[in-house]
Amino acid sequence: MTHDPSQLERFDPAPWLVAWAGSSEDYGLIFMTLEGTVVGANPAIERVLGYRPRELVGGSLRRIFTEADLASGLDRHEMEVARRLGRSEDDRWHIGKGGRRVWVNGVLSLVRDAGGEPFGLVKAFRDRSDHRMEVELTANSLEAACASLRRKDETLATVGHEARNPIAVIAQATAVLQAARRDIDSPNVDRALGLLERQTAILRRLVDDLREAESSSAAPLSLDLAGIVINDAVASVVESHKVEAARRGQHIEVVLPEPAVVLEADPVRLEQILGNLIGNAIKYTQDGGRIGVTATVEGRHIVMRVDDNGMGIDSKAMPEIFELFTREARAADLTEGLGVGLALVKRLVSRHGGSIEAQSGGPGMGSRFTVSLPLTQSARPASGGLAPDC
Repeated sequence: MTHDPSQLERFDPAPWLVAWAGSSEDYGLIFMTLEGTVVGANPAIERVLGYRPRELVGGSLRRIFTEADLASGLDRHEMEVARRLGRSEDDRWHIGKGGRRVWVNGVLSLVRDAGGEPFGLVKAFRDRSDHRMEVELTANSLEAACASLRRKDETLATVGHEARNPIAVIAQATAVLQAARRDIDSPNVDRALGLLERQTAILRRLVDDLREAESSSAAPLSLDLAGIVINDAVASVVESHKVEAARRGQHIEVVLPEPAVVLEADPVRLEQILGNLIGNAIKYTQDGGRIGVTATVEGRHIVMRVDDNGMGIDSKAMPEIFELFTREARAADLTEGLGVGLALVKRLVSRHGGSIEAQSGGPGMGSRFTVSLPLTQSARPASGGLAPDC
């Protein structure tokens, strides 16, 4: 069967999109101005939220947000993220007709005209109330896997401990040779010393990674909890990575909640979580690339997202992306390491009672990592998925 290339050139997607929007039963769509005034909706919105399209037209998107989300300004924050970054994704409770609560997966997207100028927003909804039950069932099956992980961790602890002594001896011997180098005029000695220094540094880093992974998975992992202003924590970590990003001509876009939000967490561990994700985004994004860092309150959680337009993640590697010692082949070619960073991040997030997930359209399509941490009643906005602990 042959295809006529000219058919693709003549293809107009507009009628297809209109037909899909009108016939889709899974996705409710709400169309609105840049200020959030609803101008239309597709029929499926009634199945998702209970409203007929004409009941929403002329009103504000605020009507479907919970009182808690409105009080924290989440509706305004969501539109700001979409206007600045092009899209805002969330999983949260929305209020349907008659006060019915619906757990919804939603994406708010900026819509541009043919000239590239933004003229409106569209929010796509999908009822995922059933997904909440799936998450709880998955958590039970993960508990069984934790026992196996703990046995492996004991081996890692032994290897990490025993390897430190020979590395220390090598480092000391290298220092002695370095001091005596001035008495030996030989380029071969210089090259050998350079190799020793670099390889010793690599070995030390790998062993530190091993020990960090082991200590983070050991039970129990103690946390030194404190009230942290999430806005300050995110800004601090981003600031520490700006030099490397600037060196590579990368732009980091940051969007933080207003008013500021206080989270109860371990400050050091939170810095490890964010630092690892932002560092990876910089490492695996091409020079001149874009990195987005957002934080928002969604229900009873603070949700932080780090996304980039870098090398992306192959779908085959995605299921094991958070496993210890797992590295995608393309990433392994770029940098050294054992592949413990994301495993460590997942365990630290789990220890805080939160969850983390990765998304990517595939190679060359960028990546997004989403961390969700619970807010306690005493750690709500400053003004006004469970995972087993392995």
